[in-house]
Order: sequence, then C-alpha cells, then structure tokens
Amino acid sequence: HFCAFERAHSGGNASNAHSLCHALSLEDALAFEYADDLKHWHKKSYGMAINARMACPLLRHLLSALQARAAGASDAQAE
Repeated sequence: HFCAFERAHSGGNASNAHSLCHALSLEDALAFEYADDLKHWHKKSYGMAINARMACPLLRHLLSALQARAAGASDAQAE
C-alpha cells in the first residue's frame, strides 16, 4: 500500500518512489497489494454480514420506488 501511494505521488515514476519500495520485489509488492485488497473487501464489501444487512433494505427500497415510478405512481404513492 505504501509503495502504491509513493508511486502515485511521484507521478508513476518508480525511480522517484521511496527507497523502501526498491527493496521489494514485484512479487512482494503484488502480495502486499493483494493483502490490502482483501482487507478492504472484508471491511467494505461482501466480507462482513453487516454490509449486506445495511445495504439490502436500502436497495430494496430504491428498486421498489423506481418500479412504482415506472408504473406511473406519484411520489406520494411510491412511498
């Protein structure tokens, strides 16, 4: 994660990135990136049940409101 930030901050030029990044092989950097992706997946996506419990009712409400609107219901009827 640190090396990705450093590369982005240096304009994508790996030679301007922090010296710690040069100590890592490409395989190491990809492993760190994958681990970071897994962490974010677990916290913000399907990895935690709370995310589905929070998002599904909102999505159900949105879909029913859109379907009601498409069927010609007014805003008061869609609620």
